[in-house]
Amino acid sequence: VLDAPLLLTHSDELPSEVRTRIGQLHATHVYILGGTVAVSSSVEEELESHGIEVSRICGDTIYETSLAISQKIVELGGSSDEAIVANPTAFQDAVSASSFAYRYHVPILLQTWGDTAADRGYDQAGLDFLAGRECIVLGGAAAVSDDSVSSLDVVHRCAGATAYDTSLAIAEYFVGAPHRLERLHRLGHRPLHGRRRPRRGGDSRPARGRGPSRPAKRQLRLLQHGRARRLHRCAQGRRPPGARAGRRGGHAGRV
Repeated sequence: VLDAPLLLTHSDELPSEVRTRIGQLHATHVYILGGTVAVSSSVEEELESHGIEVSRICGDTIYETSLAISQKIVELGGSSDEAIVANPTAFQDAVSASSFAYRYHVPILLQTWGDTAADRGYDQAGLDFLAGRECIVLGGAAAVSDDSVSSLDVVHRCAGATAYDTSLAIAEYFVGAPHRLERLHRLGHRPLHGRRRPRRGGDSRPARGRGPSRPAKRQLRLLQHGRARRLHRCAQGRRPPGARAGRRGGHAGRV
């Protein structure tokens, strides 16, 4: 939604590399994701001391932070028609869908924390947020139980026997389902192969080598380094068979 890079930070201090990068980007607004336990107030104060506007999006739990982020995505113009449902205890499913969620501005809402699928679900605030949305569930019943999503409008469940198989199922569903991508495009979200701009003679084919336009105000998002490092480990591995980046006007999605 913001076309903003995601930068990682230590919990109690801003790494020099991140500080330098923020300066190079001439950022005027930074979104901090997570409470003061994840990213301390000292990091926020340092950013503000450089004249940067800071907005913190957080809740008392991982689930509440996820809900707050999802609500902010919609507030900033994200999809109000669809949502992605994911397990909070195994981040690889959410990571596998994150590039698609970014491209089409669809919020990913984690469930409440629980040791088993039967212990996880949504409170009334989460159910209210998901009401009226078409929901895509990530993972099998051991990750997201059928009972926990029985009241939702589930249009598809991406699942496999292993985490790798589920990641492949997610890629095949979003990349291999052009009817869904076209539907999202009609809803006004970003097309798969970059922006479209008129050419001479009225040709509106995708412009080569151009990604989405940059906003006038550069905006950034920060995550706790340790938590994001676990996400990075989960995301490692080969590209699924048959999945390849778009050539014309394509650009890699960012988490």
